[in-house]
Amino acid sequence: MLEFNGTFIVIVISFVVFMIIMQYIFYKPMMEMKAQRDAYVDTNRRLADNADGESQGLIKEFNNKIFNAKAKSNEIVSAEIETANKERTKILQEKQNIMQDKIETAEQKIEEEKNNSIENLKPQIVALAQEISSKILNEDVVIANVTPELIEKTLNNR
Repeated sequence: MLEFNGTFIVIVISFVVFMIIMQYIFYKPMMEMKAQRDAYVDTNRRLADNADGESQGLIKEFNNKIFNAKAKSNEIVSAEIETANKERTKILQEKQNIMQDKIETAEQKIEEEKNNSIENLKPQIVALAQEISSKILNEDVVIANVTPELIEKTLNNR
């Protein structure tokens, strides 16, 4: 069986003393450094979480500002388009009025020229009618009793 002598006790005591010394020299400082490192990591983790929260808040604020800016720009564009459409309608109406005036002026001018031409041709109408009649009938025809009222009446019945 096993024998227990004084050497065994000395080894056990020296092991216990060694462990106590190691506790104060090695393990205690190591545990303090571990606690400091854990505290450092926890502090940095909290700071990172706070920074993440702030960054998320800034991102939301930035997105809201972008959304508002886009909405405002859309409103401005819509207002400008509406203004441009009104201006275009106004210009088109003005041009249409100008063209209508020109058409009316041209129609009046044509009517005046027509009337002037008819007035210039009235004296020649009787002579032309006699000449046409003579050529159709192959004999000299004299048209009598032609008054300016008769010529006017004939021209208006066309």
